[in-house]
Amino acid sequence: MSESTSDLSSTFTLHAHDKAVTSVSYNVSAPNLLATGSMDKTVMLWDLSNNQPSVVASKNSNAVTVFSISFSEDNPFVLAIGGLEGKLQVWDTLSESAVSQRYENYNKNRTRSCYN
Repeated sequence: MSESTSDLSSTFTLHAHDKAVTSVSYNVSAPNLLATGSMDKTVMLWDLSNNQPSVVASKNSNAVTVFSISFSEDNPFVLAIGGLEGKLQVWDTLSESAVSQRYENYNKNRTRSCYN
């Protein structure tokens, strides 16, 4: 069975960032958890478990722009955040602390990070 894109409709729309969203990461181990990163320097965690998704956590990345975010496959509540100016941050989303590790100048030309 094949559906055309004109047959598809959105289930919901997420509104929380002040600027454009640059990256989205779906957590396969916790299917109701979604992360979004934005040009507004924030990363938001969303609870998708009901018909009205809500932000459950938000962190300022301290980067100029969040280019890429990715959940770890080995530890599903750890999120890699790649930003402008060669900044890579690792956030334990179950922790109260904003970021568990920071790496400076990991590669200024990267626009995407992948965490395995």
